[in-house]
Amino acid sequence: MLLGLTRLQAALQYSAVLNYCGSSCRMLSSILPDVLASNPVQQPAEQVQIVDEQNQPVGSATRKDLREKHLLHRCSFVITRNSQDQVLVQKRVHFKEIYPSFYDPAPGGVVGAGESYEESATREIEEEMGISGVTLEKCFEFFYRDKMAQHFGGVFSCKYDGPLKLDPQEVESAEWWSLQDVQKLLKEGPVSPDSKVAFERYLAEWEKQSGPWGAAHIT
Repeated sequence: MLLGLTRLQAALQYSAVLNYCGSSCRMLSSILPDVLASNPVQQPAEQVQIVDEQNQPVGSATRKDLREKHLLHRCSFVITRNSQDQVLVQKRVHFKEIYPSFYDPAPGGVVGAGESYEESATREIEEEMGISGVTLEKCFEFFYRDKMAQHFGGVFSCKYDGPLKLDPQEVESAEWWSLQDVQKLLKEGPVSPDSKVAFERYLAEWEKQSGPWGAAHIT
């Protein structure tokens, strides 16, 4: 515990640590402020998918055990754009068990037991932000690890121009940001570090396949 730090100060300090480490520094240990893990686990009895180091299912565990035992699991991520090529950026509630009050340009969640990446992504964006009836495009998978979590991520993208209905137990706010503002967020934080990795790769693949932002959607 870093005494005397507010949650915002701790979040900003953690963001600075991530920026200092760079994209190659995924395993953080004692430098991660314990204050970011001080909240109780949400939905502790929820059953989640556990996998091995080859991303093969090996069983299930409760969300509480996942966090306490640092189990290897799966997560879904969804990058949502509107017709003006803005990105939907979510702010996590201050009582999330990991990365509280951080901004998230690729929100999603932990994959449930027996659930596919796509099923998880579809469920998460509807539960958290009221987004439904969209076509999700699978972009890529990646591996992420730090002191708080280790998981394989499935990244999707979609287009959406409809209304939002936020879950107050998960999301403090959600707004449409320009790409320039998202890039500034990725540099300065505070941003969920796994979503930072996901969005940076998404943008790199977009530019390689489709050219400047705003061109045809990547596959």
